[in-house]
Amino acid sequence: GKMRQLAIRHLPPQMRGLVLAVFVAAALAVPQGFTTYFNLPKCPDGFREVPEAKGRVLVSVVDANIAGLTVGEPLNNGEDRQHSHAVVGATSLDSLHIAADSCCNKDGAHQGPIRTTGTAASHTSNLPFTQLLLCAATNVSAFQVPYGTVSYFSPDIGACPANWTGYGPAVGRTLVPGYDETGPTPSASHPLQNREDRVHNHTFSASFTTDQVSYAGIDGCCNNDPAKAQTYQIDGAAATSSSNVPYLQMLTCLSKEETFAIELPHGALIFAPATGCPDGWEVATTLAGRVLVALPYDGVAGFSFGGPSISSDGTQPIHGHSVNGTITLPASDIGLASGCCAGGYAAAGSVPFAGTSSSDAVDFPFLMVPLCSKADMRA
Repeated sequence: GKMRQLAIRHLPPQMRGLVLAVFVAAALAVPQGFTTYFNLPKCPDGFREVPEAKGRVLVSVVDANIAGLTVGEPLNNGEDRQHSHAVVGATSLDSLHIAADSCCNKDGAHQGPIRTTGTAASHTSNLPFTQLLLCAATNVSAFQVPYGTVSYFSPDIGACPANWTGYGPAVGRTLVPGYDETGPTPSASHPLQNREDRVHNHTFSASFTTDQVSYAGIDGCCNNDPAKAQTYQIDGAAATSSSNVPYLQMLTCLSKEETFAIELPHGALIFAPATGCPDGWEVATTLAGRVLVALPYDGVAGFSFGGPSISSDGTQPIHGHSVNGTITLPASDIGLASGCCAGGYAAAGSVPFAGTSSSDAVDFPFLMVPLCSKADMRA
């Protein structure tokens, strides 16, 4: 039960052998559909790749009816996929009065508020990715995993197996390797709904400098329609956009098999949020804080790309975009010819603007849990 699970979790390693005496001694084979990551270039004997997962992040579900559903197109080898945003901003042109009627020279710009649109240039999510081989057991009788192991199960499995239960804390999240045996620790993001393509947005600030126009007259009272020539700031927001992280929903289950025994091939990695790493295994610290991608076709196993690792407190890397566009300054009718000597007025027409967005996280939800490897093998 839960109380026993919590008690086991806090036992020192030397005490686990005593508790093992009350667990069944017989070998308990891993169930059909059991999968695990390997830090190897190919699946070992007794395992096969999971083709549905290739090039995708895995997101946990406990409802087998929605396992196997996908969002987005798979990543290629080392592909740090980009995304962009449309932006909408506003500014206001200051007034510079002139002694003239409101007709009929349209060279100058009209003072007042203006809205404009533009584009936030493509950028990556800055999430930290590592490609690992995901393999499903085919010779299940040859392998076993201990109580408290969490595993993704192949999409063709209709429910968590006997003596395994749906792992609720991970629902709508991807499992991210932790830095130690504490946890599980969820990110602040709300879990994904079924096939949700999570979106995010930014604010932005940009600037532009007007061209100048002069009039054959004098500045002064009392026409306040002309705009002042100077540099102006545009403030606004980016439209929501997907971070373009493709994922596969996978049934995720926790083992309640009453054994601490483990038998897996060299290179195997297991999630162990309930009890910590088994004896002879240790936290795979080199993978801590990385978002795991099932190895793409023609991918390089173990290759890392993207941003810096998620920190131990769950802080996600942030990203921003350069912003650019063109703003159109409306004309102001002035009853003077263009020329000398009333100057300092903004010219009408289109002017480019440029700036940067705020730096924000993409809000892809995760659960940080210990990922363990054999102590004689550094992951």
